[in-house]
Amino acid sequence: MSEPSPFPVVEVVAVLLTRNGHLLTVFNPPWGAFTVPMTKRRSWQDPAAGGKREEAPQQAAVRAAAEALGRPLAPGQWPRRLDVEVPPYQQSDRDGLWKRYTFQVFWLPLDGPLADAPPRPWDNAPSAWLSAEEVQSWEPVSLTARHILDAAGAAVGLL
Repeated sequence: MSEPSPFPVVEVVAVLLTRNGHLLTVFNPPWGAFTVPMTKRRSWQDPAAGGKREEAPQQAAVRAAAEALGRPLAPGQWPRRLDVEVPPYQQSDRDGLWKRYTFQVFWLPLDGPLADAPPRPWDNAPSAWLSAEEVQSWEPVSLTARHILDAAGAAVGLL
């Protein structure tokens, strides 16, 4: 039997939206930095289902991508899960506390109709297309975005 984690566990779904060798980053005001679209998986009580329901990782990825792009995605445009391992422990960019973040990373290359329209994040947050080098060296970019890019950048042709 494994020991429980001394840190809070937070399950995160991140989406790498790429276009022409660049990664879409969106400004996250609570963090004070640009980051990749990501979200926590949602759960809720559903009396019709007889209890608690969990959002599927792909549903969370679609939601994060749609929020960053400012539009819905047709089923053929959904992000696909990457088989990459992101090391779990990370310090929170928002509150500075250590938490055991677990990451599921998805990828959506933007081409065709998705590449034509500029992103319009749902909260009108600024967004920027950055190369992998820019994500790693420009400021303010979240440590979490860099952590995810380190693990998944090669899988999507950015590293």
